[in-house]
This record gives sequence, structure tokens and C-alpha cells, in this order.
Amino acid sequence: MLIDVNTLRGLVADLGVEAFETLMNLFKEDAGLTVQKLEHIFVEPNDETLALEVHTLKSVAATYGAFEVLELARDQFAAITASRSLTTSSTVLLP
Repeated sequence: MLIDVNTLRGLVADLGVEAFETLMNLFKEDAGLTVQKLEHIFVEPNDETLALEVHTLKSVAATYGAFEVLELARDQFAAITASRSLTTSSTVLLP
């Protein structure tokens, strides 16, 4: 299953239905922006932006219980940071 239903139920229980709906709407908006940024990275590669976007995806996936996406994002983030010489002087590397 792509999304863990128990995680979503927990969010609803913690936040309430109205806040959860608001959060989901923000997620949809942000997801569209993230896709646009990633498409732009394929045209004009930028390791720092790619690392930040993948790190963000990793965090969002964990929040919503998208554990398969979380694992893919973790692997991708590790590959990006291992294969590129990102430095903390120009970019803050996020765990």
C-alpha cells in the first residue's frame, strides 16, 4: 500500500478533520510545486536544489505514511550526497 491508513487516521485523530483537510490541501499544492522544481532540475541540473527537494519529499512521505516513497527518497538522498561534492559552506546538508 502506498499510504499507510493508520498514519492518516492518527493525523486525523491528532489534528481533527478540518485541520487535516487543510493540511491535505497544502500538501497537494506543495506537491505540484515540487514536481515543477524537479522537472526544472532535469533541464538545468542543480545538486543543492535536488538534495533539498528530495529531503523535503522524504519528510513529507514520513508524515503521511508513504513509507515506500520514504525509502526511495532516503536512497536517492544518500546517492545524491555520496556522489556529489556538496559542501556545508555552500549548502546545509540535511540528514
